[in-house]
Amino acid sequence: MPGSPGAYDNLAANAILLNLFRHYLAHRSRRPLLFLFCGAEEPGLCGSRAFVIRHGRELERDLFHCNIDLSGQEGGTDVLGVTAEPEVCGVLSDLFGRRGFPVETKNQIWSSDSNSFAEAGIPSLTLDRDGIGMHTAEDTADRIREDVIVYQTELIRTITDALDHAEPLPFPEIVPQAMREELRHQFQSGETEIFV
Repeated sequence: MPGSPGAYDNLAANAILLNLFRHYLAHRSRRPLLFLFCGAEEPGLCGSRAFVIRHGRELERDLFHCNIDLSGQEGGTDVLGVTAEPEVCGVLSDLFGRRGFPVETKNQIWSSDSNSFAEAGIPSLTLDRDGIGMHTAEDTADRIREDVIVYQTELIRTITDALDHAEPLPFPEIVPQAMREELRHQFQSGETEIFV
């Protein structure tokens, strides 16, 4: 966004994604993983929408989508916005409870790139950490903590590893029709341009 350095939204997420990429280069997953960096989220999820439109047939094989949005700041709590069947929240809550991660799950449509994938029928989530400075001049690198980036990398890796070893997946591999219709309405009406 103009006037915002963009460390919390969303440079820190790039560091997390690169950490995950390095990990999975050394520790190959059983299922294929796609690492995707999307641009132009704020003006209407432009990057993720273009990717989904261009790669629709390939995405038919996708089982789950993890999106990392606001991340890296010391304060706040981690929230997973889950756009999928409610069972996904239960599975994730159980998983994080066993690991001792204090993560909140919310079964709802989230305002982020995960919407492009959920509208295409792929169960999706967005990791957000409540923080300060989004879209302002206060969104600076001095607020980002390396230990938080390492911690949030572990959060996403926990999800990825659990799903990689689950056979079959422990929840329906669909997005509820009502959620897909709401997303379709948002995209058709231009309501996704909520950050402009």
